Amino acid sequence: MKGFAYIAATLVCVFSLFQVKMEASEKGTGVNWHTNYEKALQESKATSKPILLFFTGSDWCGWCKKLEKEVFDTPEFSQSVGGKIIFVVLDYPMKTSLDAKTYEQNQALKKQYSIKSYPTIILINGD
Repeated sequence: MKGFAYIAATLVCVFSLFQVKMEASEKGTGVNWHTNYEKALQESKATSKPILLFFTGSDWCGWCKKLEKEVFDTPEFSQSVGGKIIFVVLDYPMKTSLDAKTYEQNQALKKQYSIKSYPTIILINGD
């Protein structure tokens, strides 16, 4: 009987989280992650919004996954800063491959910003 109660409670939590994400998505309050640095710079210049660069190892970095799950993916985060900042994710995966253009861009930005570990977050302006 305790096992059934645990499963039921888990399902209620999962459906509640799903509903919150759906509501945030419907309201347009979610964080929109860019992968193209140049487009993000153009948008920043046009809107005067700062850019948050998130350097991550999406398929291997435990701390990156924790940051995404406990901060970036929360409704509180997206509602408070989702529309105020331009978000750019720069990924360095080990198990999957990026297209050549994205790979070259990410490698150049890693060198430009002297990234030595993950996750790394840098806040910049369009200039």
